[in-house]
Amino acid sequence: EVGRLNVYPACPMCSLSVWLDGHCVEIEFDHAAAAFAGPAGRAAWSPPAASRRLPRIAFCGPMTQPSASWAPGAVHGLMFMLSTDAVVALTGIDPLMLRNQILPAEAVLPVDWAPLWAALADERDAGGCGRALEGFLGPRWSDLRPASGTSGHYRDWAETLALRAAVSGPGRSLRQVERR
Repeated sequence: EVGRLNVYPACPMCSLSVWLDGHCVEIEFDHAAAAFAGPAGRAAWSPPAASRRLPRIAFCGPMTQPSASWAPGAVHGLMFMLSTDAVVALTGIDPLMLRNQILPAEAVLPVDWAPLWAALADERDAGGCGRALEGFLGPRWSDLRPASGTSGHYRDWAETLALRAAVSGPGRSLRQVERR
């Protein structure tokens, strides 16, 4: 059961997720963290009795804390990340109003996004899903893309995340990375 946990770090970006096969339920991060507390935590862990099923097409606002989900079976999905600046430009929505929330995308995003929901409704292939997202967002974003590119605070966040990943393996430390 523990192997079906998905744990996501706090993230200043938004995401659009599409479940192609299977589904997940949202669980409290503290409940998921108990599974990683060592053998005793794993032995005592069980999936939550009553949890909210995540929507098939979900919009996730910026997360100020880690989050977690659990899959009752095999799942296959796609997650598309968007900077908060891009969300504002593409939708006019203030993403901070959706902080720490995972909601049905069609309930949050503007009605002119309905063609995207129609394109994704029966899609069960990651390639087809990616093409639908690219076909819908590509033209819109090319008209709106800021000349300066990605904001510096996202670059800092991404570099910090990459450094943590680089030093998280056994036998690796920040000092070893600095020496290289």
